[in-house]
Amino acid sequence: MDFIEDKKKDMADLSDALAQGNAELISRLAHKIKGSAMNLRLDSLARPAVNIEKAAKEGKVSQIAGDWDDLNREFEALSEMRKKHGSGH
Repeated sequence: MDFIEDKKKDMADLSDALAQGNAELISRLAHKIKGSAMNLRLDSLARPAVNIEKAAKEGKVSQIAGDWDDLNREFEALSEMRKKHGSGH
């Protein structure tokens, strides 16, 4: 499984955790996305994940919306780039 496909599941799970307000799960998933993004030097994806993880750890789930929008937008842009330029393995 490649990065995009793997992270699609994490993004969906993170969306569900946000809808549930589950700070522990939000933090864990954001940490996972952050780590993967940093390993691939995808700073524009890692940055909002760092902010989401931090806010969740501090119990500030209500303040995550803007960073979630940024993370979603960056992930979608990356997905589109992959579609245009190949598999991304």
